[in-house]
Amino acid sequence: STQPSWLVPAKPARAAPLRAVSIDEEQQTMARVAPLLGFLGLWYAFNAAFNVQNKVILNKFPYPWAASWFQLASGILFFVPAWL
Repeated sequence: STQPSWLVPAKPARAAPLRAVSIDEEQQTMARVAPLLGFLGLWYAFNAAFNVQNKVILNKFPYPWAASWFQLASGILFFVPAWL
């Protein structure tokens, strides 16, 4: 057809057929889900600590742009070598 590909409607995807799950497969699934839940919990805890830290900093140093710039610059200095 002469229409661009983004205008042509996509064909509907077929769902995989349902099947029974054994106990062994369920345990493997839990082994995969548990670390994810742990990482989400850590992210939540670190985010809460970061927010409290920012509140304390901004109460003593009332320049949010300077504090944000310093946090961004120190994060860049820390993570860029890790990416290389």
